[in-house]
Amino acid sequence: MWIRLGITVLLSVRGAENPGFGLFPRAREWRSGVLHFLAFLPIGAALALALGFTRPRAPSVAWWKIAGVFAGMLWVVALGEEFFFRGVIQRRLADWRGETTEIVFTSVLFGVAHLGYGPFPNWRFALVASVAGLCYGHAYSKTRSVRAFMVAQALVNTVWRTCFS
Repeated sequence: MWIRLGITVLLSVRGAENPGFGLFPRAREWRSGVLHFLAFLPIGAALALALGFTRPRAPSVAWWKIAGVFAGMLWVVALGEEFFFRGVIQRRLADWRGETTEIVFTSVLFGVAHLGYGPFPNWRFALVASVAGLCYGHAYSKTRSVRAFMVAQALVNTVWRTCFS
């Protein structure tokens, strides 16, 4: 809640333009999110397996629980993280630097933010998150909408939670 409040204050005080924030993705944002998820999945899975970060497992939960995980990932995790990293940081960097710089820098910051998940420093998770951030950043640069990469991140997180351990 404090993070969302801080972001809201930052956007209000600084007069930032709308970063494409919203709770319900439109059809083109769903398409873009799904395509970027599909682009990341083989790369991310191969990297995570090679690093020993994860291993595959068969999903052992009902479809409605998976749908619940997806909804939570979409509207709780992805909404906050992606709004901050893409909607605020990447958008601000776009004003100062080129598109490649904005995507790479924001992706590295996104990875660094994941160092504390698990035993610190969790560099494996940070590296996988940085690569995922490249896909999310690309989705954002194409649509200029937070909702497109919310979909991508929610799909990645849901698949990770249900198909990997």
